[in-house]
Amino acid sequence: MIDSTRATNPRTRQSLSLIAPEAVDRFIATYLPLGLMAHDLGTQAKHVSARLDKAEVRPIPLPDRCSMIYIRAEAAPVIAI
Repeated sequence: MIDSTRATNPRTRQSLSLIAPEAVDRFIATYLPLGLMAHDLGTQAKHVSARLDKAEVRPIPLPDRCSMIYIRAEAAPVIAI
C-alpha cells in the first residue's frame, strides 16, 4: 500500500526497503490506521474500534497479523464526534 524502494545497507550488505516521507503522506491522506486514531483521541484502540463498529465502518481487508486500517473519508466523521 505504501511505495518503497529496495536498497542495500552499506554496512551489512543486506537488502532493505526505504519509504519516502511523501509516500507516507499520501498513505495518511487516504487511510487512517487504528493506532493513529487512538493516539490522537488519547484512548485505547479497542474503544475506537468499538465506536467504528457501532457506526458500521469496517476496516479494509488485510491479513489477521496486520493492524486495522480504515478509509479516512469513512472513519474521520465518526471519530470526530
